Amino acid sequence: MNMKDGRVITLEGGSFNSSVNQNDIFVYCVSKHLSAELAEKFGPFCVEIPDPDLLMRRLRMRRELKSQFDYDQLVCGPVDYREHSREPGVDWALPERLVLIKPEDFAWQDEFRIAVGKRDAMNVENVGLTIQTGPSTPVFAPIPVPIFLRVNRLAEFVTLHRF
Repeated sequence: MNMKDGRVITLEGGSFNSSVNQNDIFVYCVSKHLSAELAEKFGPFCVEIPDPDLLMRRLRMRRELKSQFDYDQLVCGPVDYREHSREPGVDWALPERLVLIKPEDFAWQDEFRIAVGKRDAMNVENVGLTIQTGPSTPVFAPIPVPIFLRVNRLAEFVTLHRF
């Protein structure tokens, strides 16, 4: 850490953590592959989306001035699985990048994510920052109420599989 007075402090065994405001950003997680192994872990049904761009266009069409969600800042992409020791670079300040990062322990999920936030949730530096000096366990609060986004008839562009 570089202090305002010019001192440089190095954390031994500590870490710098940046996280999105989890109650303001909603993430839809999917795997990029269809497999029986994933079905064992997540359930017997799978919805195949052959054209994810179509789903994104339908979500962006939901844009309304009075909506609590900012569809103009919709984020989608493959998850970047990282070692805990990897330096964050500028990602720490960018919620749209943080929602696409996960520890490498989860790489077996091979995820693609779609994230939509409430107004201003994806603004630069709208993140929670902590400096951890000892071992810690991440704490994720449950979302109090799920959200449902209507994208018209899914049957028009998806295929349902059962394992």
